[in-house]
Amino acid sequence: MNNASSLGFSNYARLKRTTQTNFNDIRFFGNFFVNNTNLIIRQKSSRKLLSLNKFYSFNTLLLEKNTLKDVHIRYHSNQGFGLFIKELDIIDLNIELGIAFDNSDYLNTQKKTSYFKTGSFMDLKLYSTTLKFELEYFKQVIVEFENYDLSRVYFLGEFIIPLRKNLSLTVGLINQSYIENIFKNENNLIFTNISFSNHLGWKF
Repeated sequence: MNNASSLGFSNYARLKRTTQTNFNDIRFFGNFFVNNTNLIIRQKSSRKLLSLNKFYSFNTLLLEKNTLKDVHIRYHSNQGFGLFIKELDIIDLNIELGIAFDNSDYLNTQKKTSYFKTGSFMDLKLYSTTLKFELEYFKQVIVEFENYDLSRVYFLGEFIIPLRKNLSLTVGLINQSYIENIFKNENNLIFTNISFSNHLGWKF
């Protein structure tokens, strides 16, 4: 556990494609400090279920390196079903239930850690600004090592302020906590980015 405050360099990239029924998203998120690295590459896809427009299935793949948490490398996957609670002009809210597993440090091993996953996601538009919240809980199903539970909570909050066309300021907070030290201040990672976004116009 790293309790000391430090400054570093933050960057973020995202490629998203949506249709009326499908959602595909690739994110790269990194924080680089003198002695530590927090790096996440995540791919997520989802699809609405036929005529049940409030429900969707999802699949997520994630590769993480987080030396702040002594995670040298973690390959993570989760899948399940989601429900749209609210879809309005000012707020989008949905929840997810599913299963997940980790491969830590050894990508080619057959040994996996299994979890039950719940999540809640919200986008809130306040005039020209946007608030984004993501909260996911991974409950370990089988504890393979005595007194060593990898159940954890992941929280992401973003405050996006437009500066001019396609340009915005993003201020955010990430908190990834294991159950024994949930939401402690030393787990907070605060970042700020100048963001540029544009529609690529790709058709395929």
